[in-house]
Amino acid sequence: MTEATLYLLNARLLADHKEEALFRLCARRRAVAEHMVEEKDCLLQCAAGALLRYGLGVTDESVFSIGEFGKPSLPEGPEFNLSYAGSYAALLVGKDEAIGVDIEPALRPDVLPRKMLTGEEMAWLGEHTSGADYCLLWTRLESALKAEGCGLAIPRRDFSLLEEDGVWHWDSRTYEGHIVTCAAASPLNITLRVLTAEDVLQD
Repeated sequence: MTEATLYLLNARLLADHKEEALFRLCARRRAVAEHMVEEKDCLLQCAAGALLRYGLGVTDESVFSIGEFGKPSLPEGPEFNLSYAGSYAALLVGKDEAIGVDIEPALRPDVLPRKMLTGEEMAWLGEHTSGADYCLLWTRLESALKAEGCGLAIPRRDFSLLEEDGVWHWDSRTYEGHIVTCAAASPLNITLRVLTAEDVLQD
């Protein structure tokens, strides 16, 4: 059993605290946030940095070790994974087993990523046409590949996104128009914590 805590933060909650949220970011993430053209993207960077600070106590992201395909980790643990899209940032914090998380708005793209999906999965999406259906499969894929540490950088291993076939276990849930999926190699027991601006901006 993989025990982990999933932290969620709506980036829009930081809109009235933008300057304070920016000030709390490490220099590298602050520079990225300040160069975002759209405020929503700036706030997502703020939310991502705020979760790292709140959930891991990380105020300087230079402490991370970066894997071959870009996955950050802490040399002394714990295992964690970060995702942000739409209006939400998500941070999954475990212990010592590889984990991954992906969060996406429940929208269906105009063109499906055929190269990343099997024929069986494409057929399933032909019958299940909602944005939530698509995001269920896509966040399963992304979270598993992020747990592996490769993201979309290399072809996926042979596992099904339609059922748990012993390779990956998932915990998927819908939250305010988003689908968030956690992945691990063993069954997951997730504790959900939905945070407020006050939570992440306190010392």
